[in-house]
Amino acid sequence: MLKVVDGWYPDAALAIEFDGRVKYRQARYGRTPEDELWREKRIEDVLRSFGVRFVRVVHADLGPSRRADLDALVRRHLAIPGPRHREFDEVARSEGYWRGADGGDDGWLARTHDEVG
Repeated sequence: MLKVVDGWYPDAALAIEFDGRVKYRQARYGRTPEDELWREKRIEDVLRSFGVRFVRVVHADLGPSRRADLDALVRRHLAIPGPRHREFDEVARSEGYWRGADGGDDGWLARTHDEVG
């Protein structure tokens, strides 16, 4: 497995990533924030080479002044089909998974009207 994304639109090969700043500020999993950022970039580079597209979302994008722009961006990506021939495997999850012991949100919520914080 190369990457687990927060949201996935299979027909468009569109990955949604909900970004927070915490993992880029604190060392985690034995990696520095710089290492984590570089690792994510390299993995995304590989996935993009197979036709996967990414939309990165931050909390501010879900606010009333930006939500329409985010919606338009995602819809533009969805209007373009993903690659016909897939050189990657998609493994669906029935629901998200917890990334920590604190409970919190399980990642990107597919319902666009949910307030993710």
